[in-house]
Amino acid sequence: MITKPHQLIAISQHPDYLDAAITYFSEAFGIPEEIYRDSITASLTTTSTLPRFYVLVKGTELVGCFGLITNDFNSRQDLYPWLAALFVSEKYRGQGLGKLLIQHAVSEVKEMGYPSLYLVTDHTSYYEKFGFEHLGSAYGLDGPARLYAYSI
Repeated sequence: MITKPHQLIAISQHPDYLDAAITYFSEAFGIPEEIYRDSITASLTTTSTLPRFYVLVKGTELVGCFGLITNDFNSRQDLYPWLAALFVSEKYRGQGLGKLLIQHAVSEVKEMGYPSLYLVTDHTSYYEKFGFEHLGSAYGLDGPARLYAYSI
């Protein structure tokens, strides 16, 4: 069960978490910090609803993250928003934190007025538990990935 010490932070509303979020996303996915620095920093000043980035904090430690973006580097450029970079630190897995992050993403997308939320992944039998429907494949630089949609 989720306990009080967990706090879900929207970076756009708490820019004091910017540097920590950039480092966390970068280390979680092995993507250069410059990419996250550019995209997350730009999300602080855009008037668009997307992109948005979030971190889950326990005390002073970042333990999870996700982003809502318009482009997840795949062939389905006709679809958005995308749930991207969903991650929970290994020592915090199995506590329902992934579910918490997904539920918050769905809530945010609903509030923004989008009819669906999409994601691509190599995982099977995870996102289905939360109401995502497998639509087929989308193709990225690493080849095909499973394409999912959640209807709001």
